[in-house]
Amino acid sequence: MKIAQFKVPGGSSGPQDLPAPSGIPQALRGGLEDSGTAFFQTIVNNLIIIGSFLALVMVVIAGIQWIMSRGEPDKLVSAKKRFTFAIIGLVVMLSAFFIVQVIIFITGGNTEQFLNPTQLLESN
Repeated sequence: MKIAQFKVPGGSSGPQDLPAPSGIPQALRGGLEDSGTAFFQTIVNNLIIIGSFLALVMVVIAGIQWIMSRGEPDKLVSAKKRFTFAIIGLVVMLSAFFIVQVIIFITGGNTEQFLNPTQLLESN
């Protein structure tokens, strides 16, 4: 298993490969081969969690606003809009994630390759 590979200028003979040091414990290696994938996957997962939490908070705020409106038409319309937009935002966020997953599935790729920036660099 290759941990990392570095090129060192070699003068007249050209660049030379410099292997990573051996004997590094597995816990300290850091997973360099898939760290880009893990980084982007973590960001995507956290954005979905944060977006879902914010939508839930907005629904609760809209419910409180609806209760506190006491039948006043302006406040009631405002609460209904807030509730509607919170639900629409949640649906759009989850739909975007679902659409990306469907596109990855249709094209025959997998999530790890799609979210890995090193794959893009190696293909060019």
